[in-house]
Amino acid sequence: MANSLGKEPKDAELEKVIQFVDEYLDATNESRTLSERCRDYYDGYQWTEDEREALRARKQPCITNNRIKPKVQFMRRWAF
Repeated sequence: MANSLGKEPKDAELEKVIQFVDEYLDATNESRTLSERCRDYYDGYQWTEDEREALRARKQPCITNNRIKPKVQFMRRWAF
């Protein structure tokens, strides 16, 4: 049985650990995807590719007024 590493495990304990890792990756895939999307918003990448394409077709620039990053930074200062 091949695993996420694409190799056959050498012993039962290693196979068990690899199975745990595979299950973890499967179980957290949606959360990690959402986290990456949230991080993109924080970093100012707030347009989808479809939205960018629509703006390009109309010859409009993608203007982003990032109000999320300053808000998150403000909240982080008051968290401690």
